[in-house]
Amino acid sequence: MDHRLRGPVLKLNRAGGSIEQLDSKIRAFSETHRYQISYEVEEERQETVVRARFKNELPEEFDVLAGEILFSLRSALDQLVCAIAAKEGQVELKEFYFPFANSKEVFESKDTTKKVAKLSETARNMLLGYAAYPEGNKFLWAINQLNLIDKHRQLIAVGAVVGNVTITGGVFNSGVILGDNPGWAPFAEGLELLRYGGTVKLQAEPNIKVNANVSFADIDFLQSIPMANALHTMWKIVKEIVEDCDKKLFRS
Repeated sequence: MDHRLRGPVLKLNRAGGSIEQLDSKIRAFSETHRYQISYEVEEERQETVVRARFKNELPEEFDVLAGEILFSLRSALDQLVCAIAAKEGQVELKEFYFPFANSKEVFESKDTTKKVAKLSETARNMLLGYAAYPEGNKFLWAINQLNLIDKHRQLIAVGAVVGNVTITGGVFNSGVILGDNPGWAPFAEGLELLRYGGTVKLQAEPNIKVNANVSFADIDFLQSIPMANALHTMWKIVKEIVEDCDKKLFRS
C-alpha cells in the first residue's frame, strides 16, 4: 500500500479490530440473554400471539462501539479522497469529500459531484463509480447514513433479530404449520414468534428456544442482518475501495 494512504489504512485497521470486539460482546450477550414466552390475545382478530420478551436490556456499549466503527469507516473514505487530491497537486483539501447521496438523482447533481470536481477525470470517475447511494451500493451508502444518525442522535437504535427458533412438543408434534419465520423487532417490544386462531391458551405448551441477535434499527434492509455481519460487509467494501485506488491511482 502506498505510504500516502497510511491514514485510511490506520482507520480501517482500527475499525476491523473494533468489529471483532463488538462481535465478541454480542455473541457473549446472545448466549446468556434471558427471555420469557408470553401468550398475548388480540381480541379484534381473535388470535393469540406467542412472543419472546427479553428480560435484559441491550448494553449501551453496542451503540457506542458501532458508532465508533462507522466513524472510522467514513473517515477512511474522506481521507482517501484527500490523499488523492494531494497526490494530484491540490493544496486546499477542505473541499474534498467522498461522495454520498440519498438517491441517484441527488448523487448525480452538482451538490454531490462538486466534492470531487477538482480531481482528475480518472479519479473522479472512479470515486463516483462506487455509487454510494441506496439504489447503487446500499451498504456503502449506509455507512454515511448511520454515521449521520450517530452524530445527531448520540446513539444508534438497535433491535433484536432472530437467528433461529426451535419449537417442539405440544400441539406442534401433530404437524401444525408455523408460517413465516419471525424477523426484526425493537428489543423492548420482544419478538413475535407465531400466532394461532383463537384466544385460548394452548393446553399443551410447546418448548420454544430462541436464538436472538442484534441488528441496526434505522435502515430497513439492515434489520434482518446481525450488526457485526453488516459492519464487516461495510468494512470489506471500504477496504476494497482503498486497495482499488491504491492500485489504479497511486501505483499506475
